[in-house]
Amino acid sequence: MLKKTSMTIRTRRDILRAAAASPLVAGTGLATALTSFGAQAAVDTSGYKALVCVFLRGGLDAHDVLIPTSVSEYNEYASIRASLLPTYGSARDRTQLLSLTGTSHGLPPDLPLLHNLYESGSLAILSNVGPLIQPTNRDAFLNNTVPLPRALFSHNDQQSTWSSFQPEGSQFGWGGFLGDAVLGAGANTLPSFTAISLAGNDVFLSGQQTFQYPIRASGGVQQINEISNPSFLGSASGNAAAQDLIVEHLRAGGFDSSNLFESDVAVATRNAVDTNEAYAAAFSGAPSLNTFPANSLGIQLRTIARTIAIRGALGADRQIFLASIGGFDTHSGQANTLTSLYNQLDGAISAFHDSMQSLGVSNDVTLFTVSDFGRTLAPNGDGTDHGWGGHQFVVGGAVNGGQVYGAIPPPEVEHSQGVRDGRLIPVTSVDQYAAGLGAWFGLDAPALDTAIPGLSNFAAPPAFI
Repeated sequence: MLKKTSMTIRTRRDILRAAAASPLVAGTGLATALTSFGAQAAVDTSGYKALVCVFLRGGLDAHDVLIPTSVSEYNEYASIRASLLPTYGSARDRTQLLSLTGTSHGLPPDLPLLHNLYESGSLAILSNVGPLIQPTNRDAFLNNTVPLPRALFSHNDQQSTWSSFQPEGSQFGWGGFLGDAVLGAGANTLPSFTAISLAGNDVFLSGQQTFQYPIRASGGVQQINEISNPSFLGSASGNAAAQDLIVEHLRAGGFDSSNLFESDVAVATRNAVDTNEAYAAAFSGAPSLNTFPANSLGIQLRTIARTIAIRGALGADRQIFLASIGGFDTHSGQANTLTSLYNQLDGAISAFHDSMQSLGVSNDVTLFTVSDFGRTLAPNGDGTDHGWGGHQFVVGGAVNGGQVYGAIPPPEVEHSQGVRDGRLIPVTSVDQYAAGLGAWFGLDAPALDTAIPGLSNFAAPPAFI
């Protein structure tokens, strides 16, 4: 019989939510215990599709992503960043920029592979995206005539707002709600593998029916401590028979109780063990895909690519993945920091795109970036401060690539969408960004309105996919 715990839980729904956040049972997918999502909405779950979110934590400097290539605008840009650009050596000279067809802007020379993806039509750039409650410009911001997202410029709160439209403390994310929509439409014979995180438990993948399944960045399951912890097993540490007994205990075979809390915990622990075993068995047959760079993002995206390769064994029609790297909070030493991070982005995303082509699913998998916020155009010495809107990459065979969507802001500190040292006021909301991805994922308009509650405040998203 399972041991009772002393935790205080007010409702059965609370115990299910608490169980889903536990390392023991995260990702168990207790969908039948929760309210069905979007039962009346039309959601297309035919074929296979996956969304891969790459979270760039710390706030990527948008003004270092799209740089003017025309002489006059570049000179204005360089004048504002006079204290910062020399720290890059010649890497931000106008002649070194990688010009983007159809624009008067270029990528920094540290992103040659992403530049190739753009020119080949597999990468799109969304200009000036960020959290909004309703469309906002400089005058409205300065005169306080529109509601604004709470806790702007705060890392934790803006990471949460990007993920869930609410500051830190939010329970549900739009990735989780997209998962709810497809599960409600009957996708995925094994619901536990709908939302897979390589970045720990994150609100982005938390839905009402969708519980994220965390896996190790380098591949394989997150071990259940009760099975593998030497201090727990004592002298029987490493003994296969002892571990088998623990597994059978966690499966709660033959356990029966009229207490709903006890029954839910028994089901949750049993599902956790079974889910881990199912993933481990499937992953053992995954292709090696050894073309990825051996850095943090490369390792994560390789694991995601290998997991996509075993989608059939996981019973998956629709999947959402989360990868994450940090270090983008470049208050100082920005040149050295961004050069290293760009090398990660460039090699890892390009290798991921190549792997999707080799697996024959390039049109079925879309990778997209998000970040806390952009940064100021005006530097503070050899770094930049927290901003608001930023530029994001979208990569995949289904992407309408080779284009920048949205007007690229001028290289000025104060303009119609710029305030306070060149912080960008977003033109495209996170809601619109999410809606474009969600529509490609298979959600119709009513389903999108449920998954993205503020969507009705904005126009249709740009046609980037």
